[in-house]
Amino acid sequence: MKRINYILPIFLGLLSASSFISAQTTYEFTHAGATGRTGPTQAQINSAYASTNLNNAVTINTQGIQEWTVPTGGLYKFTVYGAQGAGTNTYTGGKGAKIYGEITLNANDVLLIVVGQQGLGSSSGATGGGGGTYVAKKVANGNHIPLIIAGGGGGVGGSQSGNFGGNGNPGLATEAAGAGDNCTNNGDGVSHGGGNSSSCGSGAGGGGGWQSDGKSGGSWGGQRGYGFLSGNSLGGTSSSGNREGGFGGGAGTHSNNTGGGAGGGYSGGGAPYHGGQYNGGGGGSYNSGSNKTNTEGQREGHGLVSIEPCAGFCMEGLSVANDNSYADLTLSAGGYSANNGSGALATSDFTLTFNRNSGVATNATISSVKKNNNTSEGSAGALTGGETVVRFFLNLTGVPVGLERISIAPANSTSLYNSSGTAMATTSAAGANLKDQNGPYITSSLVNAANSQVSITFSEAAYSTNGGSGSLATSDFSLAISGGAATLNSATPTSISQSSNTFTLGFSVSGTANGLEVLTVSPVANSIYDASGNPSTALQNNNTTNLYDRRLAQNSNLEHDVNYSLYNNLIQMDEDSYVLSYSGSSTDGYLQTFTVSKDGNTMTQVLEKEWANNDVKRQSFIRMSEDLYLMAYYG
Repeated sequence: MKRINYILPIFLGLLSASSFISAQTTYEFTHAGATGRTGPTQAQINSAYASTNLNNAVTINTQGIQEWTVPTGGLYKFTVYGAQGAGTNTYTGGKGAKIYGEITLNANDVLLIVVGQQGLGSSSGATGGGGGTYVAKKVANGNHIPLIIAGGGGGVGGSQSGNFGGNGNPGLATEAAGAGDNCTNNGDGVSHGGGNSSSCGSGAGGGGGWQSDGKSGGSWGGQRGYGFLSGNSLGGTSSSGNREGGFGGGAGTHSNNTGGGAGGGYSGGGAPYHGGQYNGGGGGSYNSGSNKTNTEGQREGHGLVSIEPCAGFCMEGLSVANDNSYADLTLSAGGYSANNGSGALATSDFTLTFNRNSGVATNATISSVKKNNNTSEGSAGALTGGETVVRFFLNLTGVPVGLERISIAPANSTSLYNSSGTAMATTSAAGANLKDQNGPYITSSLVNAANSQVSITFSEAAYSTNGGSGSLATSDFSLAISGGAATLNSATPTSISQSSNTFTLGFSVSGTANGLEVLTVSPVANSIYDASGNPSTALQNNNTTNLYDRRLAQNSNLEHDVNYSLYNNLIQMDEDSYVLSYSGSSTDGYLQTFTVSKDGNTMTQVLEKEWANNDVKRQSFIRMSEDLYLMAYYG
């Protein structure tokens, strides 16, 4: 009996340890209480993680860069968020990107983790950009391997004018970063730091990227964000006002009208034009995982890294055929329809979710599930049970442009089993984008303030021939205007220029735009191609933009009082009528009413009334109801 009592505690101890290893939970890496341009210290990490499953598991060798050793090999699910740019009392900073991917890791791999921190700011004025969040595999020679990166959001300039300013620019889902408002210098390209504003009013520097710092030319370029490899992802400094960029490569700024700081990321965001109404560009993102989902502008506050091991029976990946005729689903073990290791899987055991994502294809459904032994649906073998790869033949509505996404999951919690009877959870889903069969696709359209040029950006490089060569010409595009008062002089652009995948088209209008005109840019059929020879479709979702209201700019020479006019206050009475309060001759109080024609070409004075014959200065004039107004003044 003594011998049995001695062995039993040892056996139970080994069983407990094994259960602990297999029952892993999600690991969450945070900013650990650090703020501003520098990341957490070892002491902050120890305190923040003391009561978590990361206790004593994270090391800081370079301040801010968290080092974690992978405990067991296998497939891990990563959800990574970039940090938000700082905001003001009026405008919110650009939100950080959310990047999801599933990545296979080996036991004892060391991960380097930078959790982006929110930029700093104040109640008004320019604010710092948000830091990008990085996860990389450590390599002894310093050539670390990026695994997954989420771009930080841009800081705000503090005001708004026209299409610029307001809430900050988001961290982006694409590898390329966003340009700063009204400034197109994007630095050294993808994976590098963002451009400065040396050619845009000499304002702030760019956000930090994976390989390099943001550009630092211009009067305030030293406020740039720093790169992961080149500068340990420090945030940019602030020359005044404590407007630092967040740790993770966010660019700093200062308290006057420099513009918002750019976000850090895989590619650093670009600096904006030097001015209070311009925001910094959002950082770019990177995803080496499978089943990836990249979403811009999701995270408020500081960044976050969540790593979840896949325990039990899981979906490991979904790959789509180049012609989108089928998709192959890989399982972590052989799949069955019954919990006793028998039964072939069927279409009814799965659900397919389709997300258009502003693409052209409008739906996808499962036609059949087969073995992956033939690319033809009619020739592929029937499932028998135990397959680790299942081929889904697809029915598509419309021709995909590569933005559309499908996701496959178990129909319910009793649909899929492995040979030991473990059911696959309904949360174990696999997704992939459909393949581009539709040529370059317009992702954005922007008109200039003069209503003389429109810039459109394609999803990929565009050519005039199906052989992947030839520059685009004006005849490859068609323009149209609907609504408003102005009309196009020609449906064919008057000029064209190119910068990377962005094309700027010239046009002219007759009449004065009132801002209600919708300009549509369409590819001419069989005129624009991608490198594979796929033609652009005439069906687009991001090819419209409104013209600017130019009525006031073109009628500003109307003189309502030729002698004397001070302290003007203008209020709109109805759709085309306005009332003006001002101090006229001898600073007497005057009211005048005007009408403005729909096209903005005619302004007519209707009434003039002198309502006070003594000093009327510094009026405050408001409309209280449909026909009641309130005037306060210094007299």
